[in-house]
Amino acid sequence: MHRRASSTGRLHFVYRAGQALYDICGRKEHYPSHRKCAYDEIRSLGLSNSVPEKIAKLLLHWSEHPLNLPKKKPNEIAIRVTLTQEEIAQFAGTSRETVSRVLSEFKRKGWLNIRGATWCITNKPALEKLVTT
Repeated sequence: MHRRASSTGRLHFVYRAGQALYDICGRKEHYPSHRKCAYDEIRSLGLSNSVPEKIAKLLLHWSEHPLNLPKKKPNEIAIRVTLTQEEIAQFAGTSRETVSRVLSEFKRKGWLNIRGATWCITNKPALEKLVTT
């Protein structure tokens, strides 16, 4: 049985998700493209077939704006993830537990490393293949 989120909880999620999309899609001077980017991202997630595919799409989208970390391996793409697993689950239309399982599977397969809010995509082609199959 699911409890309804409080209005405050929903507002907090909308704020955090909006801030994350703002961080991902651009700054104030690119506001029209920011709106289109957010629309395209949400539309893309809605059309995905599976939770792993939705999460892979998010990771690939976030990888378009990588962090410049000096200590990362050459094939790694470092990204800063400001959303909680619960918020990612809400984007993907699933539970936090499912997101946790999918991320664990990605880590087990060697596609992803997670160190706090810094996530490193270690096998981008595998994520791309998951999205296109």
